[in-house]
Amino acid sequence: MKRITGALTFIALISLFCESKGQGQRQNSDSLTAKKLNEYLTSANDAHRFNGVALVIQNGDILLNIGYGFSNMSTKKPNTPETRFPILSITKTFTATVILKLQDEGKLSVDDNLLKYFPDYPNGSKIKISHLLTHSSGIYDFTGEVGVEDSALINHPITKSKI
Repeated sequence: MKRITGALTFIALISLFCESKGQGQRQNSDSLTAKKLNEYLTSANDAHRFNGVALVIQNGDILLNIGYGFSNMSTKKPNTPETRFPILSITKTFTATVILKLQDEGKLSVDDNLLKYFPDYPNGSKIKISHLLTHSSGIYDFTGEVGVEDSALINHPITKSKI
């Protein structure tokens, strides 16, 4: 709940700081906005409430593009705008939304077996789309092989034999 509250506070601050200003105030306002956002995110990072990269764009202009904290805590490698992050679970919501939309359009059903779409998939007749959405398919979780010390999945690929 604290993370949700923190995220909502951050979104509210961005909305507050990024509302449109008159052209005469734009340069000073943009500079002030970037300064305030940087101060807020620096403070959040110092309090261990934010670790990552912030990119804030207003009217096509980049106001802020800064890394905060570390991409790898053990080596103290800092986050930069070029840091690559693993997306891991962030796509689950989008995937579920698209699947349910396709079901509403009659293009598939969450009760369809994988065999319908992947004829050669092992045990595809026993696994339904709903199992994939609820993580109850029994398919091996290869991301469990990634250690806590890893900074990004793409930097530490898993061999095919482990999958």
